[in-house]
Amino acid sequence: MLGFLRIWQGDALAQSDARPESERTHYSDREDRRGLMQSLDASQCLIWYNPEGRVLEANQNARALLGIRDADMDDLTFEDLIGHDAGNPRYRRSLWAKIAAGGLQAEERELVARNHKIWASVTYAALKTPTGETRRVFALIIDLTPWSAQPKGIFAK
Repeated sequence: MLGFLRIWQGDALAQSDARPESERTHYSDREDRRGLMQSLDASQCLIWYNPEGRVLEANQNARALLGIRDADMDDLTFEDLIGHDAGNPRYRRSLWAKIAAGGLQAEERELVARNHKIWASVTYAALKTPTGETRRVFALIIDLTPWSAQPKGIFAK
């Protein structure tokens, strides 16, 4: 039985969740995951890609860091953000294929923002369907420019 049962305990009425423990834990886990995503969205730079590497969404923090405008969203890709001069085209395609295949990828790299470049820590994670196909790729970006050992002139805003 779902929901709460009112159980008489001595002089007081108490509410008890009558669901099995596994169901309560599953519900609680989903709520925790939603809370985690809300916290990350509020505090981190997040970008969501489709399996082909096109940007689907960027939260407000990522948009501010990278200077992404609404008009940019229609055509923005993984290659645009890592820069077309980041290795040869085959390298960029193979890097994306590795990320989209589902291997957790974390790296420090230069990202190309609207009017500047930044040095960032980027973690990519592919979200899979139950059949194992990549549905979306999530990227969490941390701006390391202020602490970078890279020449400061390269990353000046």
